[in-house]
Amino acid sequence: MIMKKRFLRMMSLLLVCLCVSVLAGCNSDESEGGVTTIRFWASGTEEKLAAFEQLTEKFNKEYEGKIKVIYTPRPVSGYESSLQNVLSFSSAPDVFIFDDRYLKKWATMDLLTPLDSLIEQNGFDVSDIWDNLITRFRYDTDNNISKADSPLYALPCGNIPTVVFYNKSVMEQMGIRLISKDYSDDLPEEEKHGFYHSGTQGVMPQAGETLVFNDRIAMTWEELVDLSMYLNRSYNPASPTDYGFYCHWWFCFGWSIGGDAIKYDENTKTWTFALGDKTHKVNDKGVELPSMYETMEFYLSLIQKQNYGGRGLMPSQGEVDTLGNQVYYLSQKVALLTDTADMISIFKEKSSFEWDIAPLPVHKDGVQAASSQAYGIGIWKKSKYQDAAFTFASYLANPESQAILSGSGLVVPNQKAVAYELYDGKDGIVGNERLLAETCEYSRPGDWTYMPDDAWINEWAPLLNNSVRNSSMSLDEFLETVTDRTNVALRRSVGDK
Repeated sequence: MIMKKRFLRMMSLLLVCLCVSVLAGCNSDESEGGVTTIRFWASGTEEKLAAFEQLTEKFNKEYEGKIKVIYTPRPVSGYESSLQNVLSFSSAPDVFIFDDRYLKKWATMDLLTPLDSLIEQNGFDVSDIWDNLITRFRYDTDNNISKADSPLYALPCGNIPTVVFYNKSVMEQMGIRLISKDYSDDLPEEEKHGFYHSGTQGVMPQAGETLVFNDRIAMTWEELVDLSMYLNRSYNPASPTDYGFYCHWWFCFGWSIGGDAIKYDENTKTWTFALGDKTHKVNDKGVELPSMYETMEFYLSLIQKQNYGGRGLMPSQGEVDTLGNQVYYLSQKVALLTDTADMISIFKEKSSFEWDIAPLPVHKDGVQAASSQAYGIGIWKKSKYQDAAFTFASYLANPESQAILSGSGLVVPNQKAVAYELYDGKDGIVGNERLLAETCEYSRPGDWTYMPDDAWINEWAPLLNNSVRNSSMSLDEFLETVTDRTNVALRRSVGDK
C-alpha cells in the first residue's frame, strides 16, 4: 500500500511537470525567439475590418522580430457577448475593440487593464484627444462617475457623432436655397439661420416666400417646426416627402437645455430618473430655459399625431421600424434624418439623390448638443503581455492609424488636429465635412453608457419607443408608470439594494 501511494505521488508529480511543460510550451509559442505574439479582435463593417487588417499588417512589418499580432475579425452579431465570455475566462484576445456602452460593466467586472501607468511609462500623448471622448473611457468603479482624473480603461478608437442628413434634391425642388456659410453679423438676415422663411414664424411656409437652409448653422426648434411642416405632405400636399424630419433620440433636445434622463442628488447620494423633471435652469445670460418635462413635451409633439394633441411632423416609431432608418431616408419618405456619421459611407453608395449633413437642432437660448457612439481599444486584464499589448493598442490610437480608420467617413479620428486636417475640404467626404470634427467638440455618450448595466433603461425605453411614440400613451401616463420602478433599477445598478 505504501509503495502504491508513493507510485501515485510520483505519477502526480510527473503530471504536474508535464502540465507545466505544456504551459511553458504554449507561452514560448507566444514569445519565441524574442518575438511576442499577441491576439487582436475587432468587429464591424467590411470597410472597418479591412482597415484593421491593413493596420495590423503595417504594425507587424514595423515590429518584425519584436511583436507579432494575430488579427481575428469577428462577426457583428453577438460580438460583445462572446467577447465578454472569453474575457471572463483564461483565454482571450490581448487587445480588442469594443463599444463604449460596455466600458463601465467590464471595468466593474475587472476585465480591463487600467492604462494610466502604461501611458506614462510609454510616453503616449493623449493631450490632443477630445476631452469629452477620452473622459468617457475613464471610470471610478466605486462611485460610478467618469471624471478627468478617473482611471482610464481604454484608448479611444474614433468617434461617431450624430448629425442631420438632409436631402438636397428635395429641398431644391421645393424652392429652398441651400447655402453653407458660417455665422457672421455681416450676413444678410436670411442667411443667419439654420432655416429662414420670409413669412410668419409658426405658420407653414408658402411657395414663393424667400426660403433658405444654411447647413453651417443649427436650426432652432421653431425653425425645425416650420421646415418640417413645409416638407410634410399632410401639411403641404406639394411636398415630395411624407415627412420633413425624423430623430429617434431625445438627446440633442434635452441636453440643449441642461436636462438629462437621470440626475444625481448630492444630499442623498442617489441617481433618480429625470425625464419628467419640471425644474427650470437658466443659461449664462440669465435666460430661463424649458424644463426637461417641457422639452419632452415638445419633442414628443413632433412625433405624436395631430388627433392625439401632437403636431405629426415626424413619422411614428412603427412607421420607421418597418423599413429602418436608412431605407426610410433612402426611399425619400423623409427629407431630414438624424443618424450617426458612419451612415455616410452607406448613403454615398446607395443614395439616388444629392445630400449633405447639418448640425442637430438647438434651443434658441440653449447650447449645441449631440450624442455620439465611440469605440475603445481595450487590453485584457489577464494578458501576460501588457507592454506588447499596449504598444499595439497605442499604435491603433496614433494619428496615422486614426486617419486610415477614418477613411470614407467610417469614424471621426480620436484627435482634434487629425480630424480638422482630414476635413479641410480636400478629401470631399461630404460637402459640409468639417461639421464632423466640430460636432466632436460637444458630442456626448448616450444614456446607454450611464450605468454598468441596462436594467434601468429597460424599465422605460421600450414603453417610450412604442406606446408613447406611437400615440397610444401620454407623457404623464408614461412617467407615472415608469418613474418609481426606474429609480429602483438605478439603485440596484450601482449596488444599493
